[in-house]
Amino acid sequence: MYFDSQVWENLAGALAERQRRNLTNFHGYKHAAVLIVFDTRSPEKLLLIKRSEHFGHHKGQFAFPGGIFEETDGDLTQTACREAEEEVGLEKDCYRILGLWDDYPVPTGFVITPVIACLRTDCELTTDTKEIEYAFWEDLTSFLRNEKIYSRSFELEGVHRLVWYFPTPRGEIWGATGAIIYDVLQFIQKLS
Repeated sequence: MYFDSQVWENLAGALAERQRRNLTNFHGYKHAAVLIVFDTRSPEKLLLIKRSEHFGHHKGQFAFPGGIFEETDGDLTQTACREAEEEVGLEKDCYRILGLWDDYPVPTGFVITPVIACLRTDCELTTDTKEIEYAFWEDLTSFLRNEKIYSRSFELEGVHRLVWYFPTPRGEIWGATGAIIYDVLQFIQKLS
């Protein structure tokens, strides 16, 4: 186990207390949300997907389940939950929402709101093969003890970001997904 069980409770409290970067008025960008689901049992894992090469935005990339905000969602947390159920069959009673992370703008015209959650129980993943090639649980070792990670810097409409690259046996995890993983895990490590 990388983190003791109290870290996850502390994370929920810390997310509620911290001032997150909220980019709801990022001119001309569409809003989207992703669900970052941790399986907190030993060894801890993180849910990721590989997007289809033939459909939608960010073709062929590794990502979190998620997608574009729809008015019927009500809020971005509901967007992340809806998309996770549509893309990988993850029902809301399988996980507990811990809080929201910083909004993240991407050059493709989206502002992503990451919603962080912990798995409550075993859940069978069933992928929407039109949008997703496959879903998988990646051991946190891939991110916490990877000596081959590297970053590149970029600026988008005045927001400076580092993009982190994580080489894994499945391929390279990078872009918004890599940056969010890096930032969230750095925050969690400070709580432990």
